[in-house]
Parts: sequence; structure tokens; C-alpha cells
Amino acid sequence: LVTKMDLLKMEKKHQECQKTLSHHKGVCEQLVADKVELSKPVVQMSSCSSLIDLDSQKNIDNSWFCIGSTDGLYVVDPDTSQLLTVLHFKDNADLSIATAG
Repeated sequence: LVTKMDLLKMEKKHQECQKTLSHHKGVCEQLVADKVELSKPVVQMSSCSSLIDLDSQKNIDNSWFCIGSTDGLYVVDPDTSQLLTVLHFKDNADLSIATAG
């Protein structure tokens, strides 16, 4: 049972794995993170189990859950507690807390 997740740290780790941060930007953000504790409030959580692949009509066992926060929607793998993707509201104009929840 997961009782606490640091969305900010998970997001940074995900970005580093995706190589979307430049070295300089990562160093600057780390300096700020070391001095200031930031938190992202959880608005809503929802778990999802397997999906059906429409092409093959097979059940795909890919359990995941979504965490809705004030800045976006976080998709997490519950087996590894790794962040799979982030959908930021600023980058997705059609996404809102109402549509995400």
C-alpha cells in the first residue's frame, strides 16, 4: 500500500530518464530543490487495471493509476512506483481537472 509519493521527485526522475532536461537546467533545479521544499497537492486518485488492445482484442495487463494534481495528471506504475508520464494542463489545453477526474 502506497501511503506517500513525492510527485516532484518522481517527475524529475522521469524527465531525467527521458533526457528532457539539459545538464545546466538540472543543476540549477537541484540547487533550488535542496533549499526549498515543494509539494503538489493531490486532487484525486484513480486506479485502472487491464486494457483491451483494439487491434488484437486481447487483454493487456498493464495496471496503473492516475494522480490528479493542480498542475496536471500523473500516470504511475503501481508495481514499480515509477512515473510513466505526466500530462500538464499548460501543455494540454483540452485537459482539465474536471475531464481528468
